Amino acid sequence: MRRYLIPKTFSAANASSGKVFPPHLQETLHKASKQHGYESKFWVTAEGMKRFGVALKDPDAKGIEAAYKDSKNIWYNADQTTRPSIVTFSQPIFFSGKAVPFTMHTALRKAKCEKRYLSDTWIHATSIPRLPHLGGVKPGEEPVLVPDIEDTFKKVYNMEQMMNPKGKRMSSAITGRTYPDEVQTVLVAASKERGFTSPLWVSAKAITSCPSIIVVEGLSPVKVAERLYYNIQQVANPEIVGELRDKFARSKLIPPTSGLSGKPYPSAVADQLRTSTLQDPHPYWVTEPELLFFNPVLEVRDGQRPLKVAEDFSQEGYSRDVRAFYNARQLKNPEVLDAHIKRLSAK
Repeated sequence: MRRYLIPKTFSAANASSGKVFPPHLQETLHKASKQHGYESKFWVTAEGMKRFGVALKDPDAKGIEAAYKDSKNIWYNADQTTRPSIVTFSQPIFFSGKAVPFTMHTALRKAKCEKRYLSDTWIHATSIPRLPHLGGVKPGEEPVLVPDIEDTFKKVYNMEQMMNPKGKRMSSAITGRTYPDEVQTVLVAASKERGFTSPLWVSAKAITSCPSIIVVEGLSPVKVAERLYYNIQQVANPEIVGELRDKFARSKLIPPTSGLSGKPYPSAVADQLRTSTLQDPHPYWVTEPELLFFNPVLEVRDGQRPLKVAEDFSQEGYSRDVRAFYNARQLKNPEVLDAHIKRLSAK
């Protein structure tokens, strides 16, 4: 007898636990999905539907009777329910990006089903004051109490309980990376005070590294701790910033790399090297002292200036050392560097 083949892309799963069904049940459920045109891979029992707060679209709909974990149940596909998007298993996650401890999973999934939230993102109540761009909690919304260590509980809110859940986080106009919470708070407050509508900012350090970026005369930056930031609306030629952003995105494919060691630079250095105004920078860079490490020594073409980078990645601790970097395209004899890279690759 020919065995029924199940496509590798199909993995029927329990909507309540997220666990994939055993092979014998996979075959049964796949046949049913193909016969009735179900698109969802999730299946649920009548009891499970109560927990999700949904019902069958058709009260007379037929399910699939099958044995699972030493008991017989009737399984219904999520597409047979009144809210298929709810009948799905997903892992909750905190807004900060950190994983939710396993001890909180059950409580958060239950709260999501009971209150019919579509979002899997949750926020600690203590973090909300540091995230003003979300607009705070909607009036009348109550937090969810989730168990923490040592019989304590924490208050968390679902993203849908925020006034402005799609609020844009302040981010770098060049790298696209969002700033940490302590920077977010200051920049959001400054945006409201000065009327900035763009969430994109450029640091004074980036402007120093790229003199072609021109700030509108007379406009002051926003100071956060010891660093200064300009909103993109304060820049006279934002198209230059756009070009740098595009160049940064392309350079992510091949990160800036040390021509001496052949290893990629730490992100603190690489992000600054990506702001280079060179037309088509080479992935390999060398510092000014490293020019003398090669035999013959590397020579810089006339009129070429180095890119000064603040190295904030010292292994001994925080460092503000500024070093001068030259790109391979600025060298008179780049073939010397190429030969060195080939030797490193051959090792």
